[in-house]
Amino acid sequence: MATSEKPKAKQQLDKMIGQLRTIGDEIRVRLHLASAEAKEAWNNLEPTLGEIEQKMGQMTDETKAKAQELLKRFSQLRDRLKEAKPK
Repeated sequence: MATSEKPKAKQQLDKMIGQLRTIGDEIRVRLHLASAEAKEAWNNLEPTLGEIEQKMGQMTDETKAKAQELLKRFSQLRDRLKEAKPK
């Protein structure tokens, strides 16, 4: 990665981390009404956010790809929770 690309890549990763935190907060709020399956999905995903946050300083393409994948999975779980009817 070229030196001039590093600040932009860091900004992109910071933005993704912010989105992950926001979606994670939304998920936590909805989990009290969620099914056991949704709770299990969250319990499997949540630790990955901590891993991504720890790797923020490394700024590798792998870290960026993992953050993008996690953002996709967080969004999918949030959307499932929005659609789910309370039990």
